[in-house]
Amino acid sequence: MKKYTLKYSTEFPSDLETIVSSEREWGFYEKTIENFKEEIRSRLETLQTMPDSGSNVSSRIDKNTDLKYFVVDDCVLVMC
Repeated sequence: MKKYTLKYSTEFPSDLETIVSSEREWGFYEKTIENFKEEIRSRLETLQTMPDSGSNVSSRIDKNTDLKYFVVDDCVLVMC
């Protein structure tokens, strides 16, 4: 199966670290944080093999767009 290369925004790594740091400050269990990070990794791996996966943003807003998104816990990741 073909693997596509993902391009991330320059803010993605720091945003992810901010989320994880905040979860630690709020007292989340380390296992919960690890599960969150694993879910992000899993979704990104899925995108490498199935780049059209995810839900359509246009189903949530009144604008036609090709953007896709997925939700992990309380975070929404948008793909362009």
